[in-house]
Amino acid sequence: MGIVQALKGSGAGQVADVATKVTGIQLVGKQLAGAAKSISWVMVVVGVIEFILKNVFGYGQLITVLSIILFIMAGFALAARLGKDKLAIFIPMTLFVIWYFLYGATFDPAFLAVYLSIGFGIMALFGVISKGESVISSFAGFIPCLVLLVDVGYLALLVDKVGIPVTNFMIGLLKYMPWWAFFGVMTLPTEEGGRGNALIQLTRIAGIVYIVFVLIAPVFPNVGREELNALPGFAEAQQAQIDLQEQLSTCENEQRNYRLSCIGQSFGKIFDFSTSSSGETFSVDNCVAEKMKECEIDYQCLTQQGLQVNNDNKAKPAYQECKAGFTAKGGQNVIGIKDETIKEAMTAVFSDRKSLSGQYRSGDFLHPIDFTVVNPRNDEFNVLFSCEFTSTTDSKLKVPGTIIASGAQGNLLTVKDKSVKSTVACKPQLNLAKGKYKVDYQAELQGIQSFARLQRAFIVPQASEQEREELIKRIMQLHFPGQKYLSQAPAGLFEVQWSFGQEDAPIVESGDILPLAIVLRNTGQGKIETVNWYRVNMDGFSTDPADCLAGGNIAVPKDTTVAKVDLNFCYITGLPIDLSTLSQDYAYREYTAEANLNYLIKATDNVEVLEINPGATPVEISSEGGGAI
Repeated sequence: MGIVQALKGSGAGQVADVATKVTGIQLVGKQLAGAAKSISWVMVVVGVIEFILKNVFGYGQLITVLSIILFIMAGFALAARLGKDKLAIFIPMTLFVIWYFLYGATFDPAFLAVYLSIGFGIMALFGVISKGESVISSFAGFIPCLVLLVDVGYLALLVDKVGIPVTNFMIGLLKYMPWWAFFGVMTLPTEEGGRGNALIQLTRIAGIVYIVFVLIAPVFPNVGREELNALPGFAEAQQAQIDLQEQLSTCENEQRNYRLSCIGQSFGKIFDFSTSSSGETFSVDNCVAEKMKECEIDYQCLTQQGLQVNNDNKAKPAYQECKAGFTAKGGQNVIGIKDETIKEAMTAVFSDRKSLSGQYRSGDFLHPIDFTVVNPRNDEFNVLFSCEFTSTTDSKLKVPGTIIASGAQGNLLTVKDKSVKSTVACKPQLNLAKGKYKVDYQAELQGIQSFARLQRAFIVPQASEQEREELIKRIMQLHFPGQKYLSQAPAGLFEVQWSFGQEDAPIVESGDILPLAIVLRNTGQGKIETVNWYRVNMDGFSTDPADCLAGGNIAVPKDTTVAKVDLNFCYITGLPIDLSTLSQDYAYREYTAEANLNYLIKATDNVEVLEINPGATPVEISSEGGGAI
C-alpha cells in the first residue's frame, strides 16, 4: 500500500513539473504576443537587427530598405504613443518623402519658400480643424525624418562637411547608437497595455540603460563648412559614415573602448584575487596600456602595410618579425603639444559660392568654387587642382573636368604669400546631358612643411643622490613647466611630433642610450599623401642605425585616411663633445625636427543641367560661372 501511494505521489510530481513547464512556456508566449502588439517594441527588435547588420556587413541595399521600413513604422509608433490626431503626424513625413525623393532634396531658396509655405499651410489647416490639438502631432512628425537622416549616415556627413570636432561624445553617437531602436524605446507604451507586459518593461529598462551608457560614458574618458546646394543622397551619407568609422578606428580613438573593456574585466576580478604574471594585482590603467600597445603593433605591422587585422595575418612570419622588432624598440607612442608662441595656424579650404544656384542652361559651362590658403610662415609650395563630374543617378557616369583657376598656370597654383585666394572653376571636358551632377574638386598641396621644437637638459653626475634630485627639480621648474617637455609644433594641417630619451623625464645623463621616435599627426580635414622628406636637426649625435635622423619618399596607403604616420625609430648612442664633457652642472638645448609632404584636400558641390531647347545656341560662359541661373 505504501509503495502504491509513493508511485502515485511520484506520478503527481511529474505531472506538476510538466504543468509548470507548460505554464512557463505559455507565460513567455503570452508576454511575447502582448509585446508584439506594440509597434514600438517591434521597432526596437528590428532596429537592433538593422544596427547589427549595418556594423557586421556594412551599408548596402538591405540597410537602406530596412531604414525606410523603420521610418514608416516610426510614424505608426509615434501615432500610437500620442494617441490622437494621428493623421497629422504623417503630414511632415509625407512632405519630407516628396521633397527628398521627388525633388532631389534641393536647398534652392525659391523652391523651399514655396514648398514650405504650402506644407506649413496644410499643417495650419489641420490645426484649425482640430482646434489646435494637432499642432504637437504635426511637429512631432519631423522626428522620424531626422532619425532617418542620422541613421543612414548624415551625422557623419555633417562631421565631414561642417568640420564638427570628433569628440568622445560624438564617437559614442556615431559608433554605438542604434537610432531606430532608440526611437522605439522612447515610444514604448506607458498605458495599461504597456505596464502589464513584463517584456516591454524589460526592453524599456535595458534600452534606457544602454542609451544612458552611450551618452554618459564619453564624458569620462579616463574611468567633437561646406554649404550644399542639395542634401546628398543616401549613398554619399553612408560612405561618409564608413569613412569616418575608419578614422575613428585609430588607436587613440579606441582608447575609450579599451578602458570600458578593462573596467569590465576588473568587475570580473572583484572576487578573484589572483595576480598577473608580474605579481601585480589587476590594474585598469595597465590593461589599457597593453591594449593600446597591441593596437599600435597591429597598426604598424598590418594596417600600414595594407593588410587587415585578423588572426590569419597575425600568424604570418612577417607579422611576428615586425612585432618582435616593434616590441624591442618600445613602440612609437609619441605625442606632442601646440606651440603657443605661434598664434596663427596654417589652413587650406574649399568654399562654394552661395550666390550661385548651380543650375545651367547648357551642358558646357564653368562651375566655380573658392580655394583659400592661410600660410602664416610664408612657405612656398604648389597646389595642383583637379575635378570630375559624376551623375547623381548613375555613379558610373563620370566626366573629367578641366581646371581654370585665377592666379594659376593651368591647374597649378604657386603659393608664396601669407594669404592666397583663388577662384577654381571646373569645366566638363564633354558636353553634359540634362540631369544632376556631383562636382568633386581636389587640391594636392605639394611640398608643405612644418616642424616641432623639443628641449632637453643634459646633466653631469652629482656627488650624491640628493644633489641629483635637487638639480633635476630645479631644472624642471625652470625649463619644463606643465607639458613643455613634449615636442611643440605649430597648429596646421599636420604636426611633427617627436621625442628622444624618456618623454616624461626630459633629463639626459651621460652614458644613457636614448630612444628616438618621430611621427606625423594628421590634424587637418584632408589626407597625407606622401612624405617627401624629414630630418631631425641634431648635429654631432651618433645614432643606430646611422641614417635614422633623415629620410624620405614614404608612401601612405591610398585608400585610408591615416591619422598618424610613423617615420622612424632608432637609438642615440653618442652625444656631441660639448655635451659629453660638460664644465657646468647642466646644459639646456633645443632641437628641431622638420617634415615636407604632399597633402590632399577634397570638396564636393552639386550642379544641374537644365533642359536645352533644340537648336539653341550655347550660353556664353565667363570665368565667374556665366550661364548659371
